Amino acid sequence: MRPFAEPDREAVEAIYRECRAEAAWLPPDARADSDLARDTAGEILFVAVGSDDNPLGFVSIWEPDRFIHHLYVRSELRDRGIGKALLGSLRSRLPLPWKLKCLTANDAALAFYRSQGWIKVSSDAGEEGPYFVLEKSQ
Repeated sequence: MRPFAEPDREAVEAIYRECRAEAAWLPPDARADSDLARDTAGEILFVAVGSDDNPLGFVSIWEPDRFIHHLYVRSELRDRGIGKALLGSLRSRLPLPWKLKCLTANDAALAFYRSQGWIKVSSDAGEEGPYFVLEKSQ
């Protein structure tokens, strides 16, 4: 894990576009309109990299609110602990509690976050559909 660097941009943008394009739980317009620079403006990004230093996944945070905005891992590398490692790397950089929004239709992400100790604190709906607000406090 390391902070995002400008040479990572192309690979991280590809991860973002690919993951969102295959996200059946997102409305079609949201899948088609994925712009990493716009969607992470003002956020801090960290990347998980392989032995060749190429990004395997990334997490973006809105630091003032300790809000995890995006967490994506290449589809062929899921279930290998990369998402868990990305979140774990934030422990020394971002004080708890953390929050995030997860669409209620994203069953895999909800199961992942619950397995990592996140709890539902509220629910609402937005442009992309109904979502839960989850919190990690320990």
